[in-house]
Amino acid sequence: MYKDPSIEELFGFSDSNEYESTEENNSSDELEVFDHKVSPSSFNGNEPIDISSITFPSISGLILYENLLTHEQQNELINGIIEANYFDNSESNQAMCFGTLPSFLLNVVEIISHTPGLFPDGIQNRKPLFDQACV
Repeated sequence: MYKDPSIEELFGFSDSNEYESTEENNSSDELEVFDHKVSPSSFNGNEPIDISSITFPSISGLILYENLLTHEQQNELINGIIEANYFDNSESNQAMCFGTLPSFLLNVVEIISHTPGLFPDGIQNRKPLFDQACV
């Protein structure tokens, strides 16, 4: 069974004491797990992929979609982030991108745009689908 990760496991340790995470707090949250199959499309070959989604009640709106990206696609994304030098400064732990997104993020947007059911139609059909990202 999937164990609800702590805030620190998800985001790393904070510089402030804003989030006091304990084992007691984590065990009170119930995770919702949903499984569904996604039809084949141009980004993943001919086999349907099995995507499960997990919500985290302690972080409203956060959903983890397991198996959405292949291992190769994950590596391409990580390599793009490394090559962009967003985190050369040891004090940086996030980067915001606005406007035209870098190609490594556009690849992920392409995958998301071909995955039915992730967003309502009003969002899914928006052009561009995303014009900003937090890395």
